[in-house]
Amino acid sequence: MTQAITMREIHSKRRGCSQRVVPPAPPGGFLGILAFGCFSLLFFATSPAADPPAAWQAAAAWRAGADVAPLLAIEQEQIASMATPETRAAHAARLAAMMAADASTPDAKEWACLQLRFAGTAAEVPMLAATLARGEAPLADAARQALEAIADPAAAAALREALPKAKPPLQAGIAAALGRRRDAAAVPQLVPLAKSPDPSVATAAPQALGHIGDAAALAALRSLADAAGRPTPRVLVESLLRAAESAAKRGDAASAASVRKRLADVGEPSATRQPALLAEVAAANPAARSTMILDWLASDDHDRRIVASGRLADLDDAALARASSAAASLPPRARLAIVAAAGSRRSPDIKRLLIGAAADPSADVRVAAVESLGMVANVDTVPTIVAAAADKDPAVRAAARQVLATVPRGLVGEQAIAAIAEGSASAGELAGGLADVGGPLAWKRLAEMAVAADEAAAIPAIAGIERLAEPKQESLEQLVAIYAEARDAGRREAVGRVIARVAKRADAGQDSAKIVLAAIDRAKLENALSLPLVGRLGGAEPLARIDAGFRSTDPAIREAAIEGLCNWPTAEVADRLRGIAEESLADSGARPRGRRALRAYVRLISLPSDRPAYATLASLKQAMTLAAAGEPDDRAFVLERTAAVVRSMPAVEWIAGYLDAGDRIAAEPQAACRALVALAHHRGLRQPNADRFDAILDRVAEITTDPALADRARRYKAGL
Repeated sequence: MTQAITMREIHSKRRGCSQRVVPPAPPGGFLGILAFGCFSLLFFATSPAADPPAAWQAAAAWRAGADVAPLLAIEQEQIASMATPETRAAHAARLAAMMAADASTPDAKEWACLQLRFAGTAAEVPMLAATLARGEAPLADAARQALEAIADPAAAAALREALPKAKPPLQAGIAAALGRRRDAAAVPQLVPLAKSPDPSVATAAPQALGHIGDAAALAALRSLADAAGRPTPRVLVESLLRAAESAAKRGDAASAASVRKRLADVGEPSATRQPALLAEVAAANPAARSTMILDWLASDDHDRRIVASGRLADLDDAALARASSAAASLPPRARLAIVAAAGSRRSPDIKRLLIGAAADPSADVRVAAVESLGMVANVDTVPTIVAAAADKDPAVRAAARQVLATVPRGLVGEQAIAAIAEGSASAGELAGGLADVGGPLAWKRLAEMAVAADEAAAIPAIAGIERLAEPKQESLEQLVAIYAEARDAGRREAVGRVIARVAKRADAGQDSAKIVLAAIDRAKLENALSLPLVGRLGGAEPLARIDAGFRSTDPAIREAAIEGLCNWPTAEVADRLRGIAEESLADSGARPRGRRALRAYVRLISLPSDRPAYATLASLKQAMTLAAAGEPDDRAFVLERTAAVVRSMPAVEWIAGYLDAGDRIAAEPQAACRALVALAHHRGLRQPNADRFDAILDRVAEITTDPALADRARRYKAGL
C-alpha cells in the first residue's frame, strides 16, 4: 500500500500544484495514521531491510525516477515511530530537517513534506507555513496538504494566513483544505473569494463554505445566491444543500427548510429543483413523507413527480396501493415507477395493484406488471398473466409467455394455450410462444401444427418442438410419430434433422439411437420412409439397416438407403458415397442421385478431422473432378466448402483459378469470389501474403456481381 502511494506521488506529472496526484490525508489523526501504517506493513513484511542512517542520506539525494528503496525504508521507520508521541515528533523533526537542508534535492524536499501529512506535529507548522507562503510549486502545495492533515489549530491559522496572499491554483487548494477542516474562522476570508476572477478559486470558496456549514457560512452562501439571482449557480446549489443539512443537524430546521424552499422554487431549473426536493423528502418524518410522495405523484409539477417516483420505496404497501388508485391521471413514467416499486412486494394490496396495472394503457407498464405478477404467481394472478398472452402488444405477449414458462405446470391449462393462440400474429409467434410455455399441452399443439395442412405453420412448429424435446424415450418416440405423420418429404427431412440433433444431446448417443430405432419399429415405418432417418443416427446398427436396404430388390428402398447414406453424420462412409456419385453421374437418368451423393461426399470429407490441410484440399480437388459431370451449382458448392475448411495459400491459388472459368457471371466464378473473400477475412492468412492476395482481391472486385462483396474485397485489401 505504501509503495503504491509513494509511486503515485513521485511519478505524478508536474503540471502545477492543483493537478498533482496524491492521496488524501488519513482521517482521524493518530488512528488514521495507525490504519495507514497497518496497510503499509503488508508491503514491508516482504521488503528487504535497509540501514536507517544510510536511507536518510540516500533519500536526501533522491530524484524522481531513481530507486525508491531508501524512501520505503524511511516510511517503514515512520510507521514504527507512531508508537509514541515522542518518537513521532522525532521522526517529524528529521523530515523537517530534510526539507530545510540545502543539500536535499527538490524531489526529496517534496517527498519529505508529503510525509508530514502523516507524521507532522505542531512543531512543524511554522516551517510548513513558511513553505506555503513562498508559493513555490510543487513544494507549496505539498505544504498545504501537510497543514490540512495536522490537527493542531496553528495549522488552520497558517492556512488562513496564507489564503489571501496565495495565487491560483494554490489559493483554491488552500480554500478547499480549510473547508475540509471545517474551519469556521475562515468564513470571512472565503466569502470574497467566491467572486474571484479565477474559476478554480471561485468554485473552491463556496464549496468550502458548504463544508463548514455553520450559521455564518450558511448566511454567506444565501447572500451569494441572492446576489447571483436566478437561476442559482450550480456551485452554490450543492454548497447550500450541504450547509442546510448541517443546519438541520444542529437543530436549525427553519433555516434548512428555507434553503430547500428557495432551491425548489419553480424559477429554478430541474437540475437545481430535484436535489432540493429530494432533500425535502428526506427531511420529512415518515408520515409526512408518505403524504408528500402521494401528493407529488399526482402533481402537475414534473420535477415533483420525478422525485416522488424515485422515493416510492419509502411507501408501505397500503400507501403504494393508494398511489395506484390515482394512476390513471399520472403520466406513464410515474405509473411504471409505481409498478416497479411494487414488484418485489407480496401483500394482497400489491397483488391487486399489479392486476390492475396489467390493464394499463401503456404497454411498458403492462409488461412490468406481468413480470412482477410472475413472482407472485398463484391461482389469483395466473388468469391475468394468461390474459396478457393475448395482449395486442407483442412485447406484452412475449413477457406473458416467458412468465407462464416459469409458472408451476399445474397452474397453466388450456386457457393459456388458447390465449397464446389468440394473441399470436403469425404461426411463427404462436410456435415460439408455445415453446416458451412448454409442457404437454404446448407439445400437443405444436405436434398438430407440424403435421397439419398449413405448410407455413409446420416449419416454425417443428423448430418449437426441438426446443422442448429431450434425449429421452418419451420425446424421441413422439418425434418419430411426428416424422411418420409428416405430409411430405420436406417436413420429414426437417423432423429427421431435429431427431438427429436431439439424439446427440445425450451423453450416450448410441442409447438414444437405439430408442429411435425401437420407435421406428413400433411405428412400423416402411423402409422407404425410415432409412433416410436411420442414416442420420450413425453407428453400427443403423449402418446394418442401410446395407440391408441396398440389398433390397425394391428400387424405392434402395433409393432410401442411398438417401440415408447421404445423411450419414461421420466420414466413415465417404468412399461409398464417392463411388455412388461416380456411378450415378455417369448415368444421365441417375444424375439427381449422383449430385446428392457428391454433395454428401464433399460434406463428409470436409468435416473437422486430424488430417493435414493439404490432404483435405486434395480430396476436395478430387470432388471437383467428379463435379465436372454434375451441375455448375455443384462445383460452386465445392469451392465454397473448400474456403470454409482449408485456410491456406494453396487453397487460395486453386480457388482463384476459377475466377476466369468461362462467363464471369457463371456459378463457378461467382462462387470463387465468395470463397476468396471468405478466406481474406482471416488476417493471419491474408496479411503475410498481401502481395498475392491484393491482386486476387482486385480481380474479385472486378468480377463479382455483388456490390457488397466487391466492397468487402476492397476493404480487406486496404487492411480494414
